[in-house]
Amino acid sequence: MSDMGYSGAIIRLTTDAPDDNMSMALNLFFAKDGVSWARNCGPEPEFGDIKLTDLIRLAAKTMKLDDLELPEDDSDLDCHMADMVGDGPEEPEGLLAIIHTAGWAFAELRARLKDYEDSGAPRIDDKELATLEKAVQEFGAPAQVDMAIEEMSELTKALLKHRRYCEGCQAKGEDRLEEAIAEEMADVFIMLYQLIYIFGNAEQIQKVVWGKIERLQKRFQAKDKREETP
Repeated sequence: MSDMGYSGAIIRLTTDAPDDNMSMALNLFFAKDGVSWARNCGPEPEFGDIKLTDLIRLAAKTMKLDDLELPEDDSDLDCHMADMVGDGPEEPEGLLAIIHTAGWAFAELRARLKDYEDSGAPRIDDKELATLEKAVQEFGAPAQVDMAIEEMSELTKALLKHRRYCEGCQAKGEDRLEEAIAEEMADVFIMLYQLIYIFGNAEQIQKVVWGKIERLQKRFQAKDKREETP
């Protein structure tokens, strides 16, 4: 289901301040400093955030499972829960292990979604993606590659026009030119999705993106190190 209406309002799914039942459910488990946490699930009266491992210990205490020997070390408890998840919900440790597994997995998924939402990248859902794939099938790959080239050219022209007339932010009509850039960027974004479908190289692109960003990070780190050296 798309979380963006055609009114243009994007609704975030991840937040650190949930204010209703749905928002709370979607952000119940979260990751912080490499550790999984449960929001507002701590002991009364504070009901604050609690580490997932401590939540499991609290749940065992609440269920009066005094005979369970849960490890005191968090890493050991994580491993123990992983071993016990196969016992199923009919065994107390199995039930706790299922909760533990669901908690850390949800926290990991939320962290990845938060990274994506924080990036500000436009979103396309499955239905919209199917429409773009149908466009390739309907008009043919060669035609859509030509369209991608055309749209990228239009974006280049819009950027050059903005730079030529709006440097110094003194030109009239800057808003109109920026709207034109947004429209051309959207066209290129749509065509990039179609190019990925045509060439089937999403995984290769992702690896290249990671590699290029890593090189850029190393470049900045080397620059910072040189500047710090007296």
